[in-house]
Amino acid sequence: MGEDDRNNFGRLFDALQEQLKTHATNATSQIKAFQDSWTEQDRRAAEGRRILYGKVEEFGKQVTDFGHEVRDNTNKVAGLAKDVAEMKPAVEDWKESKNKAIGATAAVKTIWIVGGSVTGSILLFLGWLFGNFLTIGPHLVAK
Repeated sequence: MGEDDRNNFGRLFDALQEQLKTHATNATSQIKAFQDSWTEQDRRAAEGRRILYGKVEEFGKQVTDFGHEVRDNTNKVAGLAKDVAEMKPAVEDWKESKNKAIGATAAVKTIWIVGGSVTGSILLFLGWLFGNFLTIGPHLVAK
C-alpha cells in the first residue's frame, strides 16, 4: 500500500466515521424522542387511571349511599307495616262503633217519627172524641 492508498483509506475512514456519528446522533435523537413519547404516554395513562379510579370510587360511594337509603326506607316501611298492623284492630272497632252509631241514630229517628205519629193520632182522636161526644165542664143536672 502506497501513501495515496493510505490517504484514501484515511479519508474513507474519516467519512465512514462521520457517517457513523451522524447515524448515531440520529439514532440517539430518535431514541430520545421515543423515550419522551413513551414517558408522555405513560404519564397520560397514569392520569387516565387516576381519573377512572376516582370515578369508580365515587360510583362505589354512590352505590353504598343508595344501599343505606334502601335499607333505611325498608326499615321505615317495616315500621309502618307494624304500625298499620297495630292500628288495624282499632280501625275495625271504630268501624263497628260507627255502624252502631248510625244504626242507633236511625232507630231513634224511627222511634221519634213513629212515636210522634202515634201521639199525634191519639191526640187527634181524643180531640174528636171530646168534640163530638164528651164535654168537659160542670155538669148541671136539672131536676
